[in-house]
Amino acid sequence: MLNKRTNILFDETTWEYLVKLANNHHTSVGTLVRQAVKKQYLNKEVTVQSQRKRAHQLVKQLRSNIDSHISTNEILEYIHEDRKYE
Repeated sequence: MLNKRTNILFDETTWEYLVKLANNHHTSVGTLVRQAVKKQYLNKEVTVQSQRKRAHQLVKQLRSNIDSHISTNEILEYIHEDRKYE
């Protein structure tokens, strides 16, 4: 349901282009603008969120494949061992 309103000013050339485009698509300029906003901003946000969710799932999957029985002392030993070669 559309219940918010805005006014947008266009130069004459842009307005004429949008009117022709709207006529070609059998729609209104308002519909074209709403579709453009969704495509440019809303869909990208959904894409970013889905990419973040997928990355999180991959990290969880990687963590589940790692041997989680490594003690803190073993981790410290690995760190000290690595520092010997610096």
